[in-house]
Amino acid sequence: MFGLVGNLGQAARLIAGLLLLTAAAPTAAADFTLTVQHDGLARTALVHVPAGAGAARPVVINFHGGGGNADSHRRWTRMDAAADRHGFVAVYPNGTGPIAGKLLVWNAGTCCGRASAQGVDDVGFVLRVLDGWPSACRSSAGASMRPDCRTVR
Repeated sequence: MFGLVGNLGQAARLIAGLLLLTAAAPTAAADFTLTVQHDGLARTALVHVPAGAGAARPVVINFHGGGGNADSHRRWTRMDAAADRHGFVAVYPNGTGPIAGKLLVWNAGTCCGRASAQGVDDVGFVLRVLDGWPSACRSSAGASMRPDCRTVR
């Protein structure tokens, strides 16, 4: 399992982040595109934050399949409705590919075209999302998202 990730430390950090990460929720539901600069690429993830009064929320990352994208996967899985019912933040990251938003893939070690061939660091990208977005989005009161939370530098 860890051979596909390539680094046991990164894998452990990713798993810990998925299990422990929480994000401040705004008072009204919010949907936005998060942009993350990683390894010289501007990477994106769609984010759905359910309504709540500033309570900490678990984060679930929902990866699209090879050749897909975050937007179509979001519609297909309908996870936003589950996030609203169960109170978690849904994050849909985009893979990479030669055509913006189309035919996107993940670097799965020996699999999946350009991402693997070019050594795209998808694990690092997801870690940047986990590490950077929640703290960037908390206001000083913790009850609403700041306007600058849509970009992680």
